[in-house]
Amino acid sequence: MSKKLLILSTDSEHYTDLYTDVCDAANETVEEEKAIDILLDKESKQRELTDVYVERRGRSFNINLTFDDGYFVVAKAVPMPNQAYAVVWWRAYGRVSFGIKGKTDSEETAIKILDKYVGRHLKEKNGFDLYDYAKGDRFVLADDECSGEFQMLKVLKLKEDVR
Repeated sequence: MSKKLLILSTDSEHYTDLYTDVCDAANETVEEEKAIDILLDKESKQRELTDVYVERRGRSFNINLTFDDGYFVVAKAVPMPNQAYAVVWWRAYGRVSFGIKGKTDSEETAIKILDKYVGRHLKEKNGFDLYDYAKGDRFVLADDECSGEFQMLKVLKLKEDVR
């Protein structure tokens, strides 16, 4: 039985958007190849791939794809959570990174995890400006005007929001 990976990605043109895919793989080499193929299939065939960088960290790995016109895709593949919901965080602009801040079988609990992270890490600790966010939302976009950094959080319903 193969395991599933959740692939989280964004690109240089839509860095506040989160793209998600699922990848089945039997071993590390195959899963890296499948993940790269999935990301490449989404891109225009008119772009020429100039660089692929993969960095493995335990059971997850990061992928950076760079194209001839300066366009790039950054992704992280993580083991697929068994729960129904995941709260995904990503940062963009100066650098891109991804993380799962919580997993649960309850949408209500997932939203509470998102709200708690917003209160503790974005508003209180770091003073980020929040856009179109109200407590109980499933998505938040936060901006730090000093650094130009964006941080986003999104509640994913894994069986519906992920292809």
